[in-house]
Amino acid sequence: MEKKPKTNPKKRTNVRSLSLLLRALRVVVPLVYRIAPRRIEKLALSHFRTPHTHRRPGREEEWLATAQRIAIKIDPPRGAAADSPRELAAWSWGSGSTILLVHGWEGRGSQMGAFAAPLVEAGYRAVTFDSPAHGETGGSLSSLPEMTNAVAVVAAAVGPLHGLIAHSFGCAAAALAVERGLQLQRLAFIAPPADFGGFLLRTVRSFGLPDRVYDHLTRAIEDRFDISWEAVRRITMEAANDTPLLVAHDRGDPETTYEGGLQVHRAWPRSQLLTTDGLGHRRILRSREVATKVAGFIAESWEPTAGLPAQEMAHLGLRAGVECVGVGDR
Repeated sequence: MEKKPKTNPKKRTNVRSLSLLLRALRVVVPLVYRIAPRRIEKLALSHFRTPHTHRRPGREEEWLATAQRIAIKIDPPRGAAADSPRELAAWSWGSGSTILLVHGWEGRGSQMGAFAAPLVEAGYRAVTFDSPAHGETGGSLSSLPEMTNAVAVVAAAVGPLHGLIAHSFGCAAAALAVERGLQLQRLAFIAPPADFGGFLLRTVRSFGLPDRVYDHLTRAIEDRFDISWEAVRRITMEAANDTPLLVAHDRGDPETTYEGGLQVHRAWPRSQLLTTDGLGHRRILRSREVATKVAGFIAESWEPTAGLPAQEMAHLGLRAGVECVGVGDR
């Protein structure tokens, strides 16, 4: 007799409860919005800036056990939350020229730990950190300006940098830091968003609010942080320069689309592409094969175009090559 897969009743109940709560919010919030629109918009903006924390799994604990714990002082940027941290939790592996590892929204530095070993083996020092309101770094709210400030502060503390590897929303923070003057020899974006305005629009729609609220929130963000929303929402493409870039993206990524990764790839003059299948948005970070290839690109010892049939490049319409790697954890 075939065994039925085990289920977790508590988890199933929690998911059902969350689903019911979201349904209730989509009914109640639009009604309250008619009466107190500014209060609801403030609530939506706060929700957008609040990252949920997740427990660190055992594999990440093992990666950090091989690292040196360091603390980096930070001054919050204009517009940061009142409880913004004054110190960032950070970790370092190895010695040599420094490679900075930048996690994404609701991520943590330890998620980038798979890249440490191949970088150290190649003679580099790998450094990662927890952004404000993420992981072990304090605070309750975060944002692109705050994460960008953290990238710049850590780079100044541990640099000069040879390269940087970023994931998801962290790619936007890294790109903005590059546009503001961060110097790098090599850069790798893993699952980059082409337009992170979609994150904010999803927040608005998750509350059942009209799309016009999106415009109100972008103006609030501009006023708070003294930035231009249109100038930064596509920063992963707007920051394009001659720095060699590797874009690694999974075809089935459900959070930042593969098409978005292609747009970022096409925007950078010296960009190359590494395509995976079956690794999704986060498992791509813990694939040893991906980590080895990305580290090889940073170390200038591996290029995706090597040995690739020209017809495949022409078929995909890309200026650089594609190589499919990994179909799961290795």
